[in-house]
Amino acid sequence: MACADDPQALSDEVVAARAADLCQAAESVANSVSAPYYIIGTEVPVPGGAHEDLQELAVTRVEDLARTIDIHRRVFEARGLEGAWDRVIGVVVQPGVGL
Repeated sequence: MACADDPQALSDEVVAARAADLCQAAESVANSVSAPYYIIGTEVPVPGGAHEDLQELAVTRVEDLARTIDIHRRVFEARGLEGAWDRVIGVVVQPGVGL
């Protein structure tokens, strides 16, 4: 979801960087007993769902899913979040249901 004066569509790199920012904040207060798990993705809907009438959904392509995972992994690793990456348990995608 866009924040403040962001463009409507954010790049995968910006989404991954923001996910890593949030992850770093969570990791800074976590401990080994209660280490959090993470869900990542670039297909996350806006809060409350779509604000327009959708006649069709763009299903997430396998190539796009692979790109999302790769970019997030690289950003997490570049920030020293390998341990957190091991706790990524899901990726948000658009499966094409819900019309």
